[in-house]
Amino acid sequence: LMNLADLLDNIDVVQVAGKAELTEVDFITFNSKEVKSKSIFVAIKGYKTDGHKFIPQALSQGAAAIVIDNNYAVADNLIEQSGAVKIVVKNSRIALAQISNFLYGQPSKHLTLIGITGTKGKTTTAFYLKNILEQSGAKVGLIGTMKNMVADKEIPTNLTTPEANTINSLMKDMV
Repeated sequence: LMNLADLLDNIDVVQVAGKAELTEVDFITFNSKEVKSKSIFVAIKGYKTDGHKFIPQALSQGAAAIVIDNNYAVADNLIEQSGAVKIVVKNSRIALAQISNFLYGQPSKHLTLIGITGTKGKTTTAFYLKNILEQSGAKVGLIGTMKNMVADKEIPTNLTTPEANTINSLMKDMV
C-alpha cells in the first residue's frame, strides 16, 4: 500500500480535491472493469472512446482516486459522495506512466532493459535473446506481442503495446 499524497508528490498535478493524505492505494488502471478497492482510475481520452465516460462505473466499484484531464467530465458531487480523491492533471496518459512508475517502486531502475525495434523479426529476436541470456545464467523477463513472461511464468497479453501501468507492474514482478 502507498499513501496517495506521497505518491502525488512525484507527479505533475494541476489540482487535488479530497483527502489524499488519508487515502491508501495499491493498484492503478485505465480500465473501469478492473477497478477495485484502493484503486486509482485514470480516465484517458482514447481514439474510440473517452475514459471520462467510465468514471461513474469506477466510483461505483470502489475507486479510491480518479485521475482526469478534463475537469468538467464528471460532477464534483459524484466524486465527493463516493469519498474518492479527484486528481486533475494536464495529460492523463502521462500521469498514468508517472503514477504507475512510483506506485510500483520505480522498477526500471532495478533492471537491465533491452528494447528491440524494427519492422520485422522483433518477436523472434526477443525469444532468441531471452534464450541466450537464460543459457548464460541470467534471470530474464519478456514483454512482447505474443505473451509476457516473468522468469518461467507466462502472463497472457491482448495488446501489442501494453500501457505504462501494465509495463511497470510486470517490471515490478520481474524485480
